[in-house]
Amino acid sequence: MRTRLLLGLALASSLGTLHCKGGEVGGDSSTSSSAEASGSGGASTVASSTTAATSSSSGQAGSGGAGGQPLDPCLNRTICEDFESTAIGQAPGAPFELHVSHGTVAVDDTRAVSGKHSLKVSIEATTPNDTYRQAMLAVTGAPLIPLPSDTVYGRFMIWTDRIPDQTVHWTIAHGDGPQAMLSATYNYGGMGGLMANYYEDTAPLVTDCWQTKNQMFPTNAWTCVGFEFDGTNDEMRFWLDGVEVPELHVIGLQKNDMTCTNQGVNGQWLAPDFQNISVGWESYQHDAIGAHDAWIDDVILDDTPIPCP
Repeated sequence: MRTRLLLGLALASSLGTLHCKGGEVGGDSSTSSSAEASGSGGASTVASSTTAATSSSSGQAGSGGAGGQPLDPCLNRTICEDFESTAIGQAPGAPFELHVSHGTVAVDDTRAVSGKHSLKVSIEATTPNDTYRQAMLAVTGAPLIPLPSDTVYGRFMIWTDRIPDQTVHWTIAHGDGPQAMLSATYNYGGMGGLMANYYEDTAPLVTDCWQTKNQMFPTNAWTCVGFEFDGTNDEMRFWLDGVEVPELHVIGLQKNDMTCTNQGVNGQWLAPDFQNISVGWESYQHDAIGAHDAWIDDVILDDTPIPCP
């Protein structure tokens, strides 16, 4: 396993909180911009163990409502999963895989948005010398991959009781794949506040870059997370509770090395040919508080925008 250290400079000194509600994930936004917030970021992607899950998935979209009934949110969606058909303690099956390192991914009934089940993603406590943790639900093949126009919209609900401090970079939405002769990654998560992250294994200096928002991620409540990875235009966008966070709208070809851990790299966020789309929890530095749990529910991955529940 390869590990790559972040610079770990503090971001939290000027962070505030803002919880947004309502709206639709995806589509045009009059407030979208490529505004950047300087701060420290960087990230690390490592080779992880990949375990094929064994139990059945709700998979493809079902039928819509009629006579005034609400439409099935899975209608015509490429992947839609509410975890209701998977037994407690088990992992959803195809088309999903588990990408874990010192973590677990399993269906749980502690809390849920719809129905009685959700997916609990847990990572073990770190130590100063053993920091990388991963508990992600991934899709690496049909019916999602290959992506139409190398673009995907994702939406999921997430609940966690805490966010690590500003010394720990964490990821909840991830996409990676080959980029020319290299490998590149788009991540959404945070480090103190919210953060978009780009990693490419350039040499001799890696391209490890960030774009931030001075806003804390909500805790102790179900939050609707939406994202778009647009490989055709080297662009990525992020929504919380249906409202776009414009500071995390990244236009990759406009980027440079000013917000990268290594000065002198190209700095553009050149999207890969996405081969892995994952949601869950991943972190890269020592979290002094200890182990971490989060719950995921109502996951949809598709080629068109997705509203919040």
